[in-house]
Amino acid sequence: MSYSKLVAQTYDDLPSQEPAHLVEIPPLPVGWTIETSYALEEASSCSDLPFRTFENPDSLRLVAGLEWAWTSINERCDIYRLERRRQHWALWNDLPTSWFGGEQCYGLAAWAPWIDLDERSVAIHLLKASLASEVRDFYAERYHFIRDCDLLSVSDIIAIADQVFD
Repeated sequence: MSYSKLVAQTYDDLPSQEPAHLVEIPPLPVGWTIETSYALEEASSCSDLPFRTFENPDSLRLVAGLEWAWTSINERCDIYRLERRRQHWALWNDLPTSWFGGEQCYGLAAWAPWIDLDERSVAIHLLKASLASEVRDFYAERYHFIRDCDLLSVSDIIAIADQVFD
């Protein structure tokens, strides 16, 4: 096989990307308070939400994954999952299994009282609050890669990031 076949010879041979479609972030419902827990190392203020859990409830819904990579040995991958509890919405983050002897653990990233709102809107607001908390408390920078989108689309993640990181 000729190497010239692997290199684009014309503009039409270049890989194409679908342009991101701009999406609108739904407004935060009046009076709805979201709390975040990245700075906490104790139980959350909600009695039915632990700071971290090894349980994998069937009700966890994949929101999206974000990755940061500064060097080949310094990287981070956060995979966010939404859970509808009896009294609260909770956004969990998969924690590295190496921290817990190989067991999967989920850390509480953000939570809010239950409100009759669609899952996408809840996920947008909880993820936005969680990322804003990281920027405020840890000077986090914009992610480098979006992966594993499910409940939120790439366009949703970009819209959230544009409000949080810019």
